[in-house]
Amino acid sequence: MLIRFANTNDYIAIKNIVKESFDFKALKDEFAIYLKERDILLAIKDDKEVACAIYEIIQDIFAGKKVLFVNYLCVKKEFRALGIGKALIKKIKQIACELGVDSIELTCADFRQNSHQFYLANDFSVKKTKVFICESFKNELMGGGGRSTYKNNSSIKNKDVA
Repeated sequence: MLIRFANTNDYIAIKNIVKESFDFKALKDEFAIYLKERDILLAIKDDKEVACAIYEIIQDIFAGKKVLFVNYLCVKKEFRALGIGKALIKKIKQIACELGVDSIELTCADFRQNSHQFYLANDFSVKKTKVFICESFKNELMGGGGRSTYKNNSSIKNKDVA
């Protein structure tokens, strides 16, 4: 099996892997921009793209720590339980060491119990943190809202904050 960094030409492969487990709505041009801010590892077995891990480095200057945050780790269903996810985690750990990060972190939905067992078996531990999500602001402040692409916040930055 080969694990390599993905590039913009891997859009379809990444889309096909991720969409098995998560919503995938990114357009190809959005994917190219996304790839500039994150790295994607692509696992290839028998000339087939079978898994990916999408991560980013977060430098928390206030806490004085550097985190490798795994946004997504996906293995195509027919290739699960073959050690591919474990190989991706091993590669992520190697990269984390090379980059001098303090921890590797990720979130995982409560209902993904198989994933929880996988992470626990690969040296992750559960922290007592809850993720709070606010999506109602769209309705409260913008009168609903569809999907928008946020490209430049300079006009917001230049406004006074109340």
